[in-house]
Amino acid sequence: MLNQVKKIPLSCHSYLYDLLIKEDDVLRTIQNMVDWDEIHKILAPTYSKDFGARAKDPVMMFKYVLLKCLYPMSDRDLVERSMTDLRFKYFLELMPEDNVIDPSTLTVFRREHLKDTSVLDAVLKHSVGLAIKKGVIKPESEIIIDSTHVLSRYNLYSAEEFLRKYTNMLLARTASLENQLYAPSLLPARPVDGASLEAWVGYAKDLVDFFCQFGLDQDPKIGYPLRLLAEGISDMDSRSRVGHDPDARSGFKSQAKPFDGYKAHVAMTPERIITGAVASSGEKADGAFLPALVEQSVNNGLEKVTGVAADSAYSGLDNIKYCGDDIELSAPLNPCITNGVRSKETTLEFVFNKDADTCQCPGGHLAVSKSTQKAVAKQVGPDGKVIRKHKNERKVFHFDIKKCRNCPLKDKCLSHPEAKKKTWSITILPDISIRHQELQKTERYRRRQKSRFAIEAQNNHLKNDMGLKKCISRGIESMEMQMVVAIFTANITRIITLMGQKG
Repeated sequence: MLNQVKKIPLSCHSYLYDLLIKEDDVLRTIQNMVDWDEIHKILAPTYSKDFGARAKDPVMMFKYVLLKCLYPMSDRDLVERSMTDLRFKYFLELMPEDNVIDPSTLTVFRREHLKDTSVLDAVLKHSVGLAIKKGVIKPESEIIIDSTHVLSRYNLYSAEEFLRKYTNMLLARTASLENQLYAPSLLPARPVDGASLEAWVGYAKDLVDFFCQFGLDQDPKIGYPLRLLAEGISDMDSRSRVGHDPDARSGFKSQAKPFDGYKAHVAMTPERIITGAVASSGEKADGAFLPALVEQSVNNGLEKVTGVAADSAYSGLDNIKYCGDDIELSAPLNPCITNGVRSKETTLEFVFNKDADTCQCPGGHLAVSKSTQKAVAKQVGPDGKVIRKHKNERKVFHFDIKKCRNCPLKDKCLSHPEAKKKTWSITILPDISIRHQELQKTERYRRRQKSRFAIEAQNNHLKNDMGLKKCISRGIESMEMQMVVAIFTANITRIITLMGQKG
């Protein structure tokens, strides 16, 4: 239950704040700059007014989360430091002798009251509005967009690694029941070394069914690995890697450097004020998020986006059409992204991975090699009939057939179970983006491309200074919460810096 009236604490020790905390201290500046009444209005709908125990002040709880971004540490460490750090207590609007919250209260606040996307959108919008109000950015502005990788808190396993790990754990925890509840000879036969993935999946299913018939899925000790194993088997129908984080996926920083986790897609002004952000799983292609980032920037306070600076991942034909004549898209053309087309004979999503510079299949695997089929000229016979049709240049990507045969999507992807190769080709249409090619020769394009590298520094700041290098919990909701709070904090500190430069 949310308190209706906030009590203002008074203390004879409050003079310590004025004595020890400098006027230009970053926490004092943030405290005086942000409209905390507006933050209270944003967070209030996430609480019940009539039911439950009396809640802590939501603004104070939000400030705890901001401190967690400014000074990355665990909930427990943060609360313990808040007890003795007068700067923290001043920012939290506590008196020096006041007690602090229990760490579990902060954990519950992060997970329950910041998971609503409308709340997160409003928080981000407030920081952008504050930047416009302070005059550090203009309502009509160019934006720079890019994505950065955020590691999952949990490791992902290949399907076979997962099955080995949790079948072993299940057998270890049920070993004491042998000869009491069942005979060891009744257990399903374990696959031999080198067995196929199908053999391991069949073994795991038989093992789950065997122990469930005794009701062991309700046992606190045995039920944990049993349910995780059953859940992992069902996950294999849609993806080839399994872990404790259901929304994390495998992506690639480069062809030789895979990562497990998420992506934070970010849009910012040249002044490094972030105006839009979208969280996705790690395998998503960057270019698909350009429209969402532009629309978010407008919804968050920009009256008009005049131009977009980005890398080659965003130079897709769909993005060029979306920007049209109203928004100048400054992104280097990559033929595999910009002009590649295929017929719609399949619903499987093969994408060009800009970081790895190759094609990525829906199962998360990269092509092992690529080749080019040259364009073929049209030939007409003496009678005017077409002997050979014109064929455009094609880029062909070759995949590891051994991985394809063990992939859960093989029935949809391979032409037949005994296929000896798997390729994916893209037709290169050289005349589609002539206007965009001309734009690359202009001074405006070169200027925007020079400014684009500022977003690399901002992403580095978010990851290493604001704790966005690794997701602190599981699930896409946790990732969105962590991302928006980190961005809000980064925006406020950036506004302070820009105001100092102006003043």
